[in-house]
Amino acid sequence: MRPVWKGALSFGLVHIPVRMYAATEKRDVAFRYLHRVCGAPIRYEKVCPVCHRTVEDEELALGYEYEKGRYVLFDAEELSDLVPDATRTIDIQNFVRLDEVDPIYFNRSYYLEPDAGGQKPFALLRLAMRETGKVAVARLLMRRKTHLVLVRTRGRALLVETLFDADEIRDPEALSGLPAPDEEWLQRPVGPPEQPAEPRLTAQGGAGVPLDGARISGAERSMAQELIEHLTVPWDPRRYPDVQRSQLNERIAAKIAGRPAAEPAPRPAAQVIDLVSALEASLNKVQAGQGQSLGGRHAAPAQEGGGGL
Repeated sequence: MRPVWKGALSFGLVHIPVRMYAATEKRDVAFRYLHRVCGAPIRYEKVCPVCHRTVEDEELALGYEYEKGRYVLFDAEELSDLVPDATRTIDIQNFVRLDEVDPIYFNRSYYLEPDAGGQKPFALLRLAMRETGKVAVARLLMRRKTHLVLVRTRGRALLVETLFDADEIRDPEALSGLPAPDEEWLQRPVGPPEQPAEPRLTAQGGAGVPLDGARISGAERSMAQELIEHLTVPWDPRRYPDVQRSQLNERIAAKIAGRPAAEPAPRPAAQVIDLVSALEASLNKVQAGQGQSLGGRHAAPAQEGGGGL
């Protein structure tokens, strides 16, 4: 398989280099429209209905229809600063229980594997997530768009699920033909089935868990699990609004009103830090009450060995 994305997975102040691959593929039979007379594939051209001619790419502008038939125009450069810094980092913000997340939020699935130098911290995060029974909520920049994602374990890999945002899920109560609530049909409501627990990994010989050629110490396991517990919150998709889309709407509103848009704040510079120090620093931050989310904090990848990455 060829990777669709390369970057890093940010776990507190730990920076794990990773590669991402599509986890699924469609097997639909594809057709193209052909000219029945000569068999040539039909080509779709950009044609202006007013000027009655083909429009070249350099003549195109982005238009937002704020009223029927009325648009505000943007050049691509006017929106380029809305794309977050291209750090190519999956920023873990919180951990939640998988059974709290309704599958309706799942969009597309991708596999993660460690890149060079990332085997040990990758294995540590995977092990800690399995042993705590938690999954990670994160933000990912891919194809110039930020995505809310869920990171969970699957075999020896990590699985990234892109999620729909909370306001993209339609309310089923808007349907007009729904039956009465369950309690009016049944004497006792039936709850959702329990999710089977994923098997835990155990230490071998009490000297750490050998994974991917690296050994994880008891202190590293304990700190990783403690950090996950400190960052665990009840699942609420409203906690993770699409900031990029909000900024884009603000830019559109400013354009309509003819006023300048606010500039985004610069992001902090990266730091080089080893694994144990990164875990300790992350724990100190959450224990000091500096917020229940570590999103947006970046650290440059350190070298593996001697307890570091």
